[in-house]
Amino acid sequence: MEVGLCDDLATRGYVAVAPDTFGGRCTTWIPRALALAYPHALKPGATWGVEAVHSAVEWVKQQPGVDPSRVAVAGFCYGGGSALRYAAAYPGSAAAVGVFYGRPLQEGTAAAYAALAAGGIPVFGAFGGRDQQFPPAVVDAFESELASAGVAFDIRRYPNQGHAFIGDVAATRDAGSDAADAWGAFVEFLEQRL
Repeated sequence: MEVGLCDDLATRGYVAVAPDTFGGRCTTWIPRALALAYPHALKPGATWGVEAVHSAVEWVKQQPGVDPSRVAVAGFCYGGGSALRYAAAYPGSAAAVGVFYGRPLQEGTAAAYAALAAGGIPVFGAFGGRDQQFPPAVVDAFESELASAGVAFDIRRYPNQGHAFIGDVAATRDAGSDAADAWGAFVEFLEQRL
């Protein structure tokens, strides 16, 4: 999925990279995916692959034709949480953040977003209203905390969608679909912020 979406961004003139935060391990089987993600995302002290994202960002910034002040980080589910945590851990390293149905910062307070506010790092988010992992109350709190911290944000909600409603790049090309709307809004966010 991420590679296809990176390719889509590349056709729009962006340099896009999907970092490997699982050390070469992958799967399309949901139970295995959860097992891979647990130590990186849910286990106490989990790092969310922040260092892998940092390495990828530093590499991208050194590529020809890349303006290092115009690098955004984004991800889906675990990757969205990773992008958000990276931007908070390395203030000023990213110019914008995209979170597609990813976990907000676990600290759960406006203070947790202070680094984003201080760095002027805007946040884009897309969440499904039927998402069992991040139900509307979680998204409400996320928006409230971003606002309280003074972070510029654009959170899109899709009431009829569950978790992971963007399955691949083909879904983003289905005219009139929520996936196409969310992806289009994200691309517009990048155009405005970078």
